Amino acid sequence: MSKLIEFEKLSRKEQIEIIANQFNKEEQAEIIISCFSGHERMLEVASIFAILTSYKIIGDDYVEYYDGLVDEEIEERINNAILNNNSEGILKEEEIAWNSIINALGIKTIFEIMDNWKKYVGRSIRIENLLSDTKKHLYTEFLLED
Repeated sequence: MSKLIEFEKLSRKEQIEIIANQFNKEEQAEIIISCFSGHERMLEVASIFAILTSYKIIGDDYVEYYDGLVDEEIEERINNAILNNNSEGILKEEEIAWNSIINALGIKTIFEIMDNWKKYVGRSIRIENLLSDTKKHLYTEFLLED
């Protein structure tokens, strides 16, 4: 128990360093899931994880788990998997999703997103608005060509 108390007294940066360097992938996933599950903005954070992972996914994970899928399909699969509320433990799909997130983003980035979610959600909203405006302009230009 004293090790846990000592760990909790460390700075967040020191805790993340220990998690990244002294724990195996399974332990890392358990810690991340524990922090994620109690997060005040779980839906938004899940969306950010899914978006970033779909664009940064490593080749091995893509070939093994997402071959033939486009970014939006990968994003949807990851988002659905990590938001699954399975009381019997981690489903295989959820395990794959969390491993893909860890492989693509790394421990430090994952905690950065969870700790500073407002910054990432704000960026995501701005990007979505830009995309929406761009689509509107394209449709308007297309319709005006006649």
